[in-house]
This record gives sequence, C-alpha cells and structure tokens, in this order.
Amino acid sequence: MEKKFWSMMLDVGGWLESQHFDEYLSYLRKRVLDESLSDVVVTTEFFSSFIDTNMDPKQELFPGLLDDLNKMMEGTSSTSYIKSWTGVKRLYFPHNIAETHWMAVRADFENNELVVFDSMRCFRSDDE
Repeated sequence: MEKKFWSMMLDVGGWLESQHFDEYLSYLRKRVLDESLSDVVVTTEFFSSFIDTNMDPKQELFPGLLDDLNKMMEGTSSTSYIKSWTGVKRLYFPHNIAETHWMAVRADFENNELVVFDSMRCFRSDDE
C-alpha cells in the first residue's frame, strides 16, 4: 500500500476513499470465514451497485448482473471470501450515496431491520 493510503486517514479533514472500504471489507470477509460465523455475510461493493440498479424501475439490469448476484448468494462467485447466504441472519454491505459518500449497512433478517452506519450523521429523506 502506498503511503498516501494511510496519510489520507490521518490528516485533519481527511476522507476515506473506495480503496479504504475495499481493504476493510476484504478483512471483514476473511475474518467472518476464519471465525466460522455461519450466520453473517459481508458483501463486496458490487452488491451496492446491484441495489442502485434494481431500485430504479427505469433502469435496466446490466447483462449478467443477476447471474453475478445469484453466484454471490450461492457462494460460487469468483470473489474471494464469499460464502453461501443460506441461513444468513445478518448481511453487511457498503452503500454509496450519489457516488460521493460511503455508508455501511447491516441488514438484520431476524429483527427485520436495516441499520445504517453513517460517519456524517446527517438526516437523509427517503427521496435521496
């Protein structure tokens, strides 16, 4: 990793970039597998792209996108540290708002809730 990777987080007013999220998500996926947490899945940023595309009724799915999602859920994706979603109780995934701000989201299927972890702590309406 480049020195810039670390200095961006340490500088006053520094921002996290996509690479920071990618590295942390990779670490979390590996840890979930290493600790045999069978009821937890951590996705890649691809899942956020799927949600953005699928939530807009005017936008068509990219060719093969649904197949890629099925492979991810089956645990047969070529992406490292992915496992089957069978029996999953909690799903963690990154979500990008307007390609300017990353948030972390936890989908808790047992309690039927979404928890959003947003470092900017600002209110966003359902329209955003």
